Amino acid sequence: MDLNTTKEEWNTNYVKTLIPNIIFNIICLIIGFTGNSVVLFVYFFKMKYRREDRFFIPVLTVFDLIAGTASTIFHITDYFYFVSYPSEAVCVGLNFTIGLTSTASAHMLLVIGMQRYLKICRPHGFQLTLVRRRIAIFVIIYVSLSFSIPIAIVTGLKNVTGTFKGYKVTGISCSNVANTSSAFNSQIFLDAS
Repeated sequence: MDLNTTKEEWNTNYVKTLIPNIIFNIICLIIGFTGNSVVLFVYFFKMKYRREDRFFIPVLTVFDLIAGTASTIFHITDYFYFVSYPSEAVCVGLNFTIGLTSTASAHMLLVIGMQRYLKICRPHGFQLTLVRRRIAIFVIIYVSLSFSIPIAIVTGLKNVTGTFKGYKVTGISCSNVANTSSAFNSQIFLDAS
């Protein structure tokens, strides 16, 4: 038996075990993409008055739309190409995009929470003006980039070895490629920020 055939069989066998995960990811992609697209459509085309307290909503929606789409595409690609990942650029690009947009989305929720707190609990005190809100978005993007750049450094294609049907099979997987300890990887993330 040819080793390439064995690797393809190993990959096919792995895909068959993950069919429920693939279906779930496709459902999440459809719901997330549709939901976020509807929010953007309503915000830009149906709202007559765009109040200042909704300034962050389209930005959050775009981050969520990109994060959800990239994440499901990455996972589905990873399921289908478990031991024969197609491209290092796809691997690194999707991991970086997921890290960037997920981190930005989480930080955006913190800023939205802070804005709501200031409007409700401190209505006569410090508020987020238009300039401060724009600065907050740039700070969020900067912080998210500082957390995400190390992801692009430590991910890539890596040889994986396993046994399938009595054969030792080597494939290529998208994963952490740094030949360092987890403590060092954590230090990379801390130093980048």
